[in-house]
Amino acid sequence: MATFAEAEALQAKRQPYETRQCSLFGYRYCDFLLALGQPRVAIERYDYMAEIKTNDPLLDAGLVEFIAGRSHAAFCSPSTCSEHVAKAQTHLDVAVKSLRRAGREY
Repeated sequence: MATFAEAEALQAKRQPYETRQCSLFGYRYCDFLLALGQPRVAIERYDYMAEIKTNDPLLDAGLVEFIAGRSHAAFCSPSTCSEHVAKAQTHLDVAVKSLRRAGREY
């Protein structure tokens, strides 16, 4: 996690208007956070990344929505599962459409 924080600190020096990683690097950071069991932090980053305008809006929108869908799926608990599953499905549907329209593979 320290490496991601260091990368963001370097970016903030170069681009003070964009203090967090976005696009593919932001996606990878959120993927890492989900692997650590921190979906709440990942969804907070989603809120930030969704506001940033990038050079590849279709790809970035797909990646951001994919993170949101995965984050909501990770929030599932017996009392809130149906709510989060519905949100996850909505975000994942948008992600698939955006990624297909972007026409890129990674």
